[in-house]
Amino acid sequence: MVLGPNLVKSQFSSGDLVKMLMVSCSPGMPHVSVPFVDVRDVAQAHLQAILVPEAKGQRFILWSCSIFLADLGKIIAIKYGRDYRVTTNTLPKWLCWGLSKFNKEIATMYPMWGVEQTFDTSATKKVLGITFIQP
Repeated sequence: MVLGPNLVKSQFSSGDLVKMLMVSCSPGMPHVSVPFVDVRDVAQAHLQAILVPEAKGQRFILWSCSIFLADLGKIIAIKYGRDYRVTTNTLPKWLCWGLSKFNKEIATMYPMWGVEQTFDTSATKKVLGITFIQP
């Protein structure tokens, strides 16, 4: 998930997820974590990949942390909770299992229930010199 200041008003999947949390499209979210990186870190990494000779021909993982969806809702609620009805609850696992039989998005997420995703960004930090912005 790429989050951060948006320069354009077009739709993008990370923004759609935040919008879904902010307008409370659901009484809760599956207990699934999403990998997070700030858009400013993505821009910095692209710039560094051009400027740093050692980066040539390499691929780098851009990841700050992983956030469970309900926790992301709580972070959003702190800032925007007075103006929006933000989803901050986790749906029960049994309900998500049942919904996964009818909803393709939940079916995709269900196998990742409760798993906090992690990634090794040591090469990114070492070669590109990136210090990731935390949510």
